[in-house]
Amino acid sequence: MNLQSTPEFDVSNWLTRIEFYENAARLSAATAFGLSLVLAGLYLRRARQAADRERGQQSRAFLVPLARLSRLFFVLGMGLGCAHFALASATPSVTLATLMSLGIVTLLSTVVIAIDFDHDRLPLFTFLTSAISWLLLVLTPFVFSSGSGEVRGPLSLLGRFHILAAIAAESLFVLGFLTSLIYLFVHSRLRSKRLTGGGGLPSLDTLDRLVDRSTVLGLLIMTSSLVSGLGLTYQGYSLGSEGFFKLLWAFGVWVWYVIAIFGRARLGWKGPKGALASVIGAGLLGLALFGTIWS
Repeated sequence: MNLQSTPEFDVSNWLTRIEFYENAARLSAATAFGLSLVLAGLYLRRARQAADRERGQQSRAFLVPLARLSRLFFVLGMGLGCAHFALASATPSVTLATLMSLGIVTLLSTVVIAIDFDHDRLPLFTFLTSAISWLLLVLTPFVFSSGSGEVRGPLSLLGRFHILAAIAAESLFVLGFLTSLIYLFVHSRLRSKRLTGGGGLPSLDTLDRLVDRSTVLGLLIMTSSLVSGLGLTYQGYSLGSEGFFKLLWAFGVWVWYVIAIFGRARLGWKGPKGALASVIGAGLLGLALFGTIWS
């Protein structure tokens, strides 16, 4: 009697399929964010034309459909980005920098959808977030290639918490950065008296509160990420000279955000000063991420 053996599980074929679906999800998400970016840009242009009395009525007729289409593609990009992040996490050759960048895209787009509920009147968050998400998705396979930064072996529970907390904190700081840019833009146009039609721009008070809340919450989460990172060193995780320098820089970024929050609470650093402090903090954070990518 001949017994048929059970076919062995082909690991290479399984990995090939995951990589194929991962690339498909990345390209689809980049396309969706790109379309959202273009439509949001058209919305902002039409909103500017709406201030003109001659073309105002014609321009206003296109505002709501443009905003809704832009938000539709934005939500689609967020869903595809989540799928890309999940598939990339299952790839053995994925780098930590790749997971960080994809995590920022996923969480940032989710938070923007949550706060930007009045999507017919607040397209700037969609526009700026789509631009950042599109750039990260397009540049990820070229800049964050697999190599020395590859995540090897299963991470401990503390290690997973450290990575997730870092992604959440960075996403909130990026949100504060985007909000600060919008605040400075609206503030400059109000001072120059060029903001006549408004184009559905949010108020300065709303933007200032969002900068404050995203900074405070981001600092709390960043603190837990730094503490968990120190805990990893006690578990035998070796930082090395480059890792030690990045840890010091991360503490420097943390100190800056502490100063920014203290300045807002005690020194009157609200409004333009608070927005500028958030922009500087995001720049320092970007330098830290740049070191992580190229180390």
